[in-house]
Amino acid sequence: MALAARADDGPLFKIYKQYVAAIGKSDLAIAKKFVSSGKRERLDAMEDDEALASIDVLSPKENLKQYKEIIEGDDATLIVTADVSENKSVGRIQFTREDGKWKILAEEWNIGGEPDEAPVKSEDVPQPKNDEQRAAIRKLREKGYPQPNADFMVMSAVTGDLDALKLFVEAGYSLESKSHDGETAIVSAAMFNHPDVVMYLIDAGADVNAVDGANTNALMRIADKCDATDAVKALLKARTKLDTKSAGGATALQLAEWSNCTDNVAAIKAAAKKK
Repeated sequence: MALAARADDGPLFKIYKQYVAAIGKSDLAIAKKFVSSGKRERLDAMEDDEALASIDVLSPKENLKQYKEIIEGDDATLIVTADVSENKSVGRIQFTREDGKWKILAEEWNIGGEPDEAPVKSEDVPQPKNDEQRAAIRKLREKGYPQPNADFMVMSAVTGDLDALKLFVEAGYSLESKSHDGETAIVSAAMFNHPDVVMYLIDAGADVNAVDGANTNALMRIADKCDATDAVKALLKARTKLDTKSAGGATALQLAEWSNCTDNVAAIKAAAKKK
């Protein structure tokens, strides 16, 4: 059961103000004391300037005020308001309890937003059903995904962030989750030439025949990447349809031929002969 408090200066807000003050003084050592162990490990792996930049979100914040604290077990959200570049803004800071102390996981700001307006629709965020899913969501927040949703899952495929993508799957997100513009992870990974991500998704059971808005599947998106033959072969082995045509009328074979990807052409032709 979630408990919501609108106190002027609750415990989470006190912690956050000290955290912001430390960042404002460029005191990374002090700022690290307020973050979760996983987030601290990520900061420790960075150069000091990079670490400070990664946690310095929309500074300076004028007229910082608490709006609400929402505490649910060992997880909590602090909602605050502030003026950022003279714009009324809303911040949501995620906390977790470690050894009895509240630690910051992530923060997200919405310039011009309303404090009672959720930045992500609740139906877009699957609720964790077990400790493993809760742990995965926590790690995603520590990695910089304060409000994990399908858009961010697909974005991890776009950027080739395989570790993050695996966490989304561990957190209970469907392999067929779509971004707001209808893209799936496997097609996006193929489009941006991340063969390792494509092959992970194949092994995990993603639909290899899913198509994007241009009616292209993962094979078609990666067929013209001459250095991705292993992924092409994996998609073919997974029985990707070869007769799918893009909105422009092209097949995977044609896309490979037009890009002079001879190994991909050979693999696609060999698969066609077996059918």
